[in-house]
Amino acid sequence: MSLPKPYYEEPGIVIYNCDCRDLLPLLPDKSVDLVLTDPPYGIGIVRKSNNYGVRADLSRVATGQDWDDSFPGAVVWREAFRSRRHRGQAAGPGATAIR
Repeated sequence: MSLPKPYYEEPGIVIYNCDCRDLLPLLPDKSVDLVLTDPPYGIGIVRKSNNYGVRADLSRVATGQDWDDSFPGAVVWREAFRSRRHRGQAAGPGATAIR
């Protein structure tokens, strides 16, 4: 499989806007300076009750998508660290479900 079309590209800079779980396995070892990803948080796993006792599926409220129903697992971070150069960085925002 080949890399998708970059979202943005100029000499020395390539940005992809796609699912990190699809892109990261395609990147060569030690080939990137920065992996900045926002993987699924598993929000769909968390359920919240409102004052009326109605339970809401937070994934449907937050994203409305099935992809946010599970945690990304270690594979996302393994691939991010595999593909980064020696002094490269891997970063991703964090989230906390508050009850």
